[in-house]
Amino acid sequence: MPSSLGSHTVSHTSATDSEPVRFVHTSEARRLLPSASRWNSIEIDFNLLPQSTMANDSIPSQYSKSYQYNLVITDKKYFKRCLYISVSTVFLILALLLLLHFLPSKHHHDRPSKNLTLALNQALTFFDAQKSGVYPNNSPVKFRASSGLQDGNSGSKPVNLEGGFYDSGNNIKFSFPTAYTVTLLSWSVIEYHDKYADIGELDHVKDIIKWGSDYLLKLFVPPHTTSDTILYSQASLMNNFIGSANSDAKVPNDINCWQRPEDMDYKRTVSFCDNTASDLAGEIVAALSAASLVFKEDNVYSGELVTAAEKLFESAITKLDPARQGTYTKVDACGGEARNFYNSSGHQDELV
Repeated sequence: MPSSLGSHTVSHTSATDSEPVRFVHTSEARRLLPSASRWNSIEIDFNLLPQSTMANDSIPSQYSKSYQYNLVITDKKYFKRCLYISVSTVFLILALLLLLHFLPSKHHHDRPSKNLTLALNQALTFFDAQKSGVYPNNSPVKFRASSGLQDGNSGSKPVNLEGGFYDSGNNIKFSFPTAYTVTLLSWSVIEYHDKYADIGELDHVKDIIKWGSDYLLKLFVPPHTTSDTILYSQASLMNNFIGSANSDAKVPNDINCWQRPEDMDYKRTVSFCDNTASDLAGEIVAALSAASLVFKEDNVYSGELVTAAEKLFESAITKLDPARQGTYTKVDACGGEARNFYNSSGHQDELV
């Protein structure tokens, strides 16, 4: 008997019939028609019979493109278990693929972040814009030029205090925040030397540190025995700041006249500190010491920084009367004007 399967009809014959298997298909009028081609019909012969009778009852196909499947289920329990394992395996593979797809990709820490590189470059460029002295031609800030070339020459005993950094938007050069800045920048290079190199900012930051440390070397004049240097040899000579913060509008200074450093034409005063400025001495020692580690490959310059730091440290700790140690802003001649901007509350932390 022919049996209908979709739009095709499959006709089986018994083993005793002499007629071969014929393939037919139905027309739109539902009439059985001979198949125009044997490829238009598919013979599917599933022999779901007991294993003992399959050899005798199965009829092999006489067509080369017909397939005969022998599916034998001997144990339903194992069959279900096989299905469960197969389905579970498929779901597990899909879950792993989805997990790998949605997990964030692993970031390589050695590869620089473009945003961080830009932010750090801009932060360092701020110091380039604040440079005082003979301005370098290779600076990224092109609107700046040389300025403050006569700093330190206004006193009765001229001293070269050219260089350093201007503070804020005015043209005062405070020594205490300059030393603190050099200390922190130096330690950032000591701890993150490779990171600076990876983003191409190592030479940039080292140039800024050297600009600051060169200036700090000028702030300390070691003790001398000649009469010409007695004023400067009371343990140390430290110039707290250069410029004036007087609020009197009638007196041209760095507060009431904010202008380009290149255009300054008013008097630049210098403040001196004696051996009571323990906090300023300690911060300068810290800056010179840290900078010496940054430039340790340059034996000459690093040695110069170490020598100055040791002498200043000895003066601030050994030769000073502990009763006279104090903060630089408590003495008007030393840090009276700086008190309104960078007041110091103690000196023990800087000495440590």
